Amino acid sequence: PVSSAAPSPSAAPSSAPPAQPQQLAGVQGQGSGLCLDVQPDQPGAGGLLVLAPCAAGTPSQRWQLRADGTVVNGATGLCLTVAGAAVTDNARVQQEACAPGAAHQQWRLFVGPDGSATFAAVHSGKCLDVPNNGTAPGTPVQQFTCNDTPAQRWILQPV
Repeated sequence: PVSSAAPSPSAAPSSAPPAQPQQLAGVQGQGSGLCLDVQPDQPGAGGLLVLAPCAAGTPSQRWQLRADGTVVNGATGLCLTVAGAAVTDNARVQQEACAPGAAHQQWRLFVGPDGSATFAAVHSGKCLDVPNNGTAPGTPVQQFTCNDTPAQRWILQPV
């Protein structure tokens, strides 16, 4: 089940990932209107995850939410990962090979009353965030203390 309560800076996330893998055609930033994508010149492990104009059918903008809490890219098969398992604000979020049980690759999903979703990293309790509410294509994502702003809300686009 997915929690309807937004994560707060003082409370640890408590929702569970979907029971079955959920395919997404895109994950669009509410604040930017841009989609989560793999940086084109860094398609492998360690590659940045950035904002890009949403383009229907783009494999690198497709994501799968798995029952173990991982979020897997449709083009690369790599997992949404907090680099180095960092627990600090502004830590880089990139793609890495999926490692079973790695808490820095597991995310809890919270859906707000407006239908937008927030992703909170299991290991840190911090949220997937667009730095400074960025709206420029190529802006890399990070983890940051959950603050329920549009920079941390995402529109999940079903396949």
